[in-house]
Amino acid sequence: MECADMCSAKAVLETLLKHDFGTSLVVDQVFARPTNSLGKFIEVTVESPNKDFHQSVSIIAKLVKVAPEKWIEDYIHEVTKSTKVEDKLHRLISVACAPFIKDLKLKPCEKSDVSSVSERAESVLALVRCLLSIVTDHDKTKPLVLCLLPHLLILITEHEQPNLWTSTVSLSLSKEVLTQVEEILSVSSHEDLLQYRIASDHTCSVLFHIIKYLSERLTRDSWMCYPSLKVVYRWVVFHTRFPNMSEAFPKFLPTALLFIDDHILENKILGVSCLYHIMQNTSREELRWYGQADVIYEALKHQMYTREPKLIDVLHPALLYILSVVEKDPQYCTDSKGLFRVPNKYDEVFHTILTDAYGEQNLALRIALTGHLTHFVEKLGLLAVRHNNLIFKVIEEYLEVYDGKRHSAKPQILRLLKSMIVATWPRMSRYVDFILKILVKLLIDISSRERYDMELVHTIEELSTQCLILIKHVNLEYVEKQLQNIIKLDIPNTCKLTLSDALQLSM
Repeated sequence: MECADMCSAKAVLETLLKHDFGTSLVVDQVFARPTNSLGKFIEVTVESPNKDFHQSVSIIAKLVKVAPEKWIEDYIHEVTKSTKVEDKLHRLISVACAPFIKDLKLKPCEKSDVSSVSERAESVLALVRCLLSIVTDHDKTKPLVLCLLPHLLILITEHEQPNLWTSTVSLSLSKEVLTQVEEILSVSSHEDLLQYRIASDHTCSVLFHIIKYLSERLTRDSWMCYPSLKVVYRWVVFHTRFPNMSEAFPKFLPTALLFIDDHILENKILGVSCLYHIMQNTSREELRWYGQADVIYEALKHQMYTREPKLIDVLHPALLYILSVVEKDPQYCTDSKGLFRVPNKYDEVFHTILTDAYGEQNLALRIALTGHLTHFVEKLGLLAVRHNNLIFKVIEEYLEVYDGKRHSAKPQILRLLKSMIVATWPRMSRYVDFILKILVKLLIDISSRERYDMELVHTIEELSTQCLILIKHVNLEYVEKQLQNIIKLDIPNTCKLTLSDALQLSM
């Protein structure tokens, strides 16, 4: 009997594929026959040849649009009562997801590898949108949504941002369907959706099921063959926050470390970004369990050899964070007798960054390498004086050398100088003349306005003024006298104005 039902549904679907159908044909030959249930059409489509999949799903979506509401309700009842019907629905969604691509072990993913994915996703997402729209009572559609999750959410997140396997239509449909799902379940955020309980005993969240799905596929030997699941992983990670991260942390961590260890820059950036978010939303105690924090630190430290500015931008904040987990506060890191503060991992990382920055000629790298030095100085405090010689070499070099009209590392270096004066002011007396010299030279240099963008000039002048005011607090009488003498010299008027402001103002 079931085989006959299948043949009947298949015959009707094949007929509809070959001919445009009108309202009377639909009512008389489809909805009037009990054998032509929505479940049977989906089952036929799942078993159909790949080339007919998109057309078959599109036909089913058209049927749904004109179907009596009871036809849809009967299917929802079928799905919730029959594991087999539910499995067919899951298979329909899985066919629309980006597939496992064995060749990606040897080469990067190309458009040709996923050429048909967007078309399949469009048709399935459009069908789901129709199903969730026809029945307006959310209490009736809620069981269907719970059966669709988490498979549907994986498909949606694959098409959350433009990629090789997405299209304008699939991107739009994914947003619409996600909004529908959240409205039906009455959740206010993506994070709440991930925490929604969907198991029969209400103990397993959507997040739990997705993590299980990802863990089975994103393994050391196979993760590169699932290009779309990297996107799903990132979405799930960034929409999981404290305290919910505790449930996911042990499963999230290995995948992030796999990405970081890859040779492709895009994957390294993805891994570091996700790892930083994971750390920020996990308690420090949990990070230390089983030596996980040390593993994270070594993985991040290993990336410090990079010369990629985009990676450095995400790497240095992550390093600074994990240092606060694996290392004592520098202020309390003393020798065995507790008498002297000794260098620690903060000093090691800070010195490495300074060494890389010194002598660097590439502007993008200069900006990236100096972007987070201020935060290290703030953490080290007075102990930053250990690195004074190298720090002031970097400051002098970067302020003296012209590095661009619009984009420059000079503002960041001036912020570094500010933080050094504030953090180590008891030791700044010996550097007052040096700081005055390099700041005056810089102000004279930028007075040649055609060499610099006006916005950059204003930023440099403002930061220079702040640095001058700060060193006045180190040695007020001496600095004021020096500024007065410099203003009397034959220097550009713009430079004189900045020095006069510093002389009169205070912080």
